[in-house]
Amino acid sequence: MTKLFALILAAALMLVFVSCGNTGNEQTTGGPAKTEGTESTTASEATSEEAESTGETPAPEQTTGPADTEEEPDELSGLIEDIYEIQPTGFMVITEELSLDDPEMLKMQTGISDGSKVDKIYMSEGMRATAYSLILVRVKDEADAEDIANEMLDGVDPNKWICVGADDIRVGVSGDIVMLVMAKSSYDVTADDILDAFRTVCGGKLDLELEN
Repeated sequence: MTKLFALILAAALMLVFVSCGNTGNEQTTGGPAKTEGTESTTASEATSEEAESTGETPAPEQTTGPADTEEEPDELSGLIEDIYEIQPTGFMVITEELSLDDPEMLKMQTGISDGSKVDKIYMSEGMRATAYSLILVRVKDEADAEDIANEMLDGVDPNKWICVGADDIRVGVSGDIVMLVMAKSSYDVTADDILDAFRTVCGGKLDLELEN
């Protein structure tokens, strides 16, 4: 009886050892565990790989910001600056573009009653009740320059300022540009001085010169 029990116990122990041996083999022979992210590629890597395979270079990213632009100064304001470089006035002036939409103001400031033939007007005047005005007009058609020059000379008001007035008026024409200047004759700078500077800026000769 004792021998039989010993044989049964020995057989049970052998079964346990065989079972443990099979379990160990299954754990050690399994494939390596996968780690997160090892099989995926980023979009940029995929694009680079596609570019290498096709021989093309990926286009750079485009920006939608506006291009820097620099506004160029107007021809008339530039001419006025050139005139003053040659012949300073000796007093403070303010230069601005005149609107063509106000006929009454246009007439008072320039003598022009109809601005339909005019492209642009710039005016430079003395400050602090100074009887001085330099006006440059660009006409749309050069053929109208002489008519505009005469209209300005005849129509401009030399007493448009309060308490002061101009008695020295000159007009010059160069191409499609008409210049009118008026000043008080007692000033250090005269209308002739400004007309001479305008003539120099325009190459030394004007198409037309008028005086009043």
